[in-house]
Amino acid sequence: MTWFVNYLKSDAINVSDRGFSYGDGVFETLLVDNACIISSNFHRQRLMRACQRLFIPFTKQDLDNAFQFIQDNVPPDGRQCVKLILSRGSGGRGYLPPLNPNLTIVIGFLSAPDYLAYAEQGVSLTISNIKASMNSSLAGLKHLNRLENVLAKQDLAMVNQTQDAETFFESILLDDAGCLVECVQSNLFWFKNNVLFTPLLNRSGVQGTLRSRVLNVSPDNVNVGRFVLDDVLIADEIFICNSLMSIVPVTFVVNNQKQYRFAYGEKTKHLQMLIHK
Repeated sequence: MTWFVNYLKSDAINVSDRGFSYGDGVFETLLVDNACIISSNFHRQRLMRACQRLFIPFTKQDLDNAFQFIQDNVPPDGRQCVKLILSRGSGGRGYLPPLNPNLTIVIGFLSAPDYLAYAEQGVSLTISNIKASMNSSLAGLKHLNRLENVLAKQDLAMVNQTQDAETFFESILLDDAGCLVECVQSNLFWFKNNVLFTPLLNRSGVQGTLRSRVLNVSPDNVNVGRFVLDDVLIADEIFICNSLMSIVPVTFVVNNQKQYRFAYGEKTKHLQMLIHK
């Protein structure tokens, strides 16, 4: 992976950087296909929305500069993954940030993972033993405090180690109230009776850019609300999505050793086609 810190080639940041000390910042993970940043407007909007909510003084000109740097430095062909990390930089007294921070902008380039086989064949999910934290002040943001996702990924790895093979691609996270939130690194959708459902993320979770695109292009009625596990287990079709994997159908969900099977159906295939276009 090739890293740039404040637009200079480097893989080091100051040990006093608030992103390291407190997770005081946000990030975006971008997919670039043949020098085109996929869902660029959604990523730009989410990044600016996060900075506004966290009172990080990142201007539209700063945003334009960052995306132009990515455009100028990404290889001209092939698929690339770009990590854009923005922290409030160093300074301040304890938790209190400085009034005029010197932001740290970190940009990394690497080859994009290939999820095509998953998108064509489907994946299996389990239910995470880790609960998604509930905080309406941070809900929806892709901030740098991702410990629950780290724990959930470790939990998923341990579950897979008990199987004969790596059985589960992702796991579903519930909050402390038992409501559906998302998966470890993707958003969750399902169809039931020609309605598209997805959890409301105003208390927990990340509002993914692919999630926003799906909600924009879906030709079906959409219900965004609070749901429990039983709601998704009676679905007609289920899929997960994020900016790198796009839409991936779910063919199995296992809960308490009981297996639920789902079709890779026409509605999911139609949404895949709309997103691909």
